[in-house]
Amino acid sequence: MDTASVESGPVPRRARLHLQTRDEIKTLAREQLYTEGIGALSLRAVARGMGMASSAVYRYFGSREDLITALCADAYNSMGEAMEAAVAGVGRAGPARRWWAMSHGMRIWALERTSEFGLIWGAPVPGHRADVSDTGPGSVRVMTLPLRIYADAVADGAADADRAVGPADPAVGPMLRYFLDRTDPPCPPRLASLALNQMACSLGVIALEAFGALPTLVVDPDAFYGAHVRAGMVGLGFARTSVARLS
Repeated sequence: MDTASVESGPVPRRARLHLQTRDEIKTLAREQLYTEGIGALSLRAVARGMGMASSAVYRYFGSREDLITALCADAYNSMGEAMEAAVAGVGRAGPARRWWAMSHGMRIWALERTSEFGLIWGAPVPGHRADVSDTGPGSVRVMTLPLRIYADAVADGAADADRAVGPADPAVGPMLRYFLDRTDPPCPPRLASLALNQMACSLGVIALEAFGALPTLVVDPDAFYGAHVRAGMVGLGFARTSVARLS
C-alpha cells in the first residue's frame, strides 16, 4: 500500500478508500506489466479491469507516466525489503557474510519478480522521466544498503580499500550525492564508488539470468553467480580466505 497510508495514525475512510483504489490500479498494472510488457501498459485497459470509466482512473493517477513512477517506487521498495531481509537473516554476522547475503537477496528478488526488475533496471521506458526523489524511500533503501555494508567492512578491517579494484575517481554526480546524503553512517565517496561498481556488475549478471540469456551460456547459474560475487568481493578488498568460505 502507498506509504502515505501507514503514516501517523488512523486514515479517514475516504482517504483509505482512495488509497485502496490506487493499490488495486497498481495491482492490475503490474499484471499487465507481467503478461504484456511495459509498452502495453494502458490506463484505459486498467480502467476496464477495474470496471470503471477510463476518465475515473485519472482521479488516482494523473497520467500513464505517474502510474509508471508509482510502480517504480513500489518495485524499489520491494527490492529494498528483500535485500534488507536477506541481511537480517544472517543476524550479527560480519560484513563479508552480509555482503554475500545482500547480493543473493537481490538476485532472488529479481528472479521472482522479473517484470518489476526489468521496469527499474532494464531499458528506459520511452517517454517516461522521473527524478530519483520521485521513487521515494525504496530507491534509497536499495542504493544505500551496499554503501553501509562496505563502509562497515572497511571500518572493521574486513575489507582493505587500498587493495580494491575499481573506479579510482570518486567524483560524485548528483544522483550518487542524493544517496550519499541519505547514507547513515556516512560512506566516503571512494568507498561508495567501489561498492556501486560491484553492485552494477551484479545487476548485469542478474539481468542476463532474469531475461533468459545466462542459462544458455552456463550450465549452473547458481554456481556462476556465487563465483561472480566472490570475485567481486575480492576486488573490493575482502580477504580471499573469508570469501572462499561463503556459500
